Amino acid sequence: QTSGASPRDRLHPSRTMTHASISARIATPRADLERSILPRRSSRARLPRDGARTTTEHSRRVEHSRGAGTPTRASRGAALARPAVTEPSRSRSSVDDEIESLANARDEAQAALRAAQDAYAEACARRDGRCASRSEDEADVLFNASPYVDVRCEYGYIQSNAGLYIDVSKTRPPGVPRNALELATENFTRELRAMRAFLSGDDSVPGNGEPVILADKPDVSPTEASLMSELRDALATLTLSNDAIWARERARPEVPAPWIIKAPYLALCYFLDVVFPENRPIQRFWFLETVARMPYFSYNTMLTVYELLGWWRRSSELRRVHFAEEWNEYHHLLIHESLGGDALWRDRFLGVHSPLLY
Repeated sequence: QTSGASPRDRLHPSRTMTHASISARIATPRADLERSILPRRSSRARLPRDGARTTTEHSRRVEHSRGAGTPTRASRGAALARPAVTEPSRSRSSVDDEIESLANARDEAQAALRAAQDAYAEACARRDGRCASRSEDEADVLFNASPYVDVRCEYGYIQSNAGLYIDVSKTRPPGVPRNALELATENFTRELRAMRAFLSGDDSVPGNGEPVILADKPDVSPTEASLMSELRDALATLTLSNDAIWARERARPEVPAPWIIKAPYLALCYFLDVVFPENRPIQRFWFLETVARMPYFSYNTMLTVYELLGWWRRSSELRRVHFAEEWNEYHHLLIHESLGGDALWRDRFLGVHSPLLY
């Protein structure tokens, strides 16, 4: 079904993926996850040690709420004579139960919202005379009947080392990056081993062809592991038609663009046909998405420079648009990375250096 695709389509191959050591990402219990994202009391917000001061502040708030205005010295003296009233603290278990209940209610509300959005979209489609294409319907039927419909895993090599921002509830919480020299040294050491394996023709080492499977849970059964490996093998059978891509490109209305922009685009398209054969569509699209992010990043960089220099400030709102566009391309990249698009050192080398050149 990807034979008629165009580089602009950002086609995402079906969820179809060899046996490997399983690096499981351990899921965090919901209560612990919710507790981890709740705002914590800062050390600056501790209650004063002086009980009289605490009572005074409480009295001022009470008097102000009753319309008394600014408290007088007499009212402050009376307040000092009254004992401080503290709110009874709830047990930890009750708080956990409340969080769990709210989390369940949130999940149910999100599910109801998704169902309402789907129903709304279907109603709009019926009103406008639009309906799902036959190929889309067939794809849904085939996917739901697939033995891989419940497989939950990823095959990204970079993700297995650097993690992802969505790993908040996994084994790698977010935080400040370590020293840049340390990060660069670690990455260079990994890539050097992979480069040596690539030059020697060994495609069974980490970073140059060794299968990577990242499961969404630590306790993966042998049956699940087998399905994960089979799915990765099935992904390797996907193909793409270069002729069909160019035929669709020529059939579309041409987008007006100066040659200084159009020439690099056409050069990139021909480069993809030469470097990534038709039997490597996932790797091709992974590489393409690394390059597709660059224009939006460049737009924002130059707009920021113009603003700093005082040349132009009328397009600042566009920086939000370009960030959203780059964020969208970034997730296209993550999708193809999760399908194993970055498994070979050669592809990663091109994917790192070509965007900088572009």
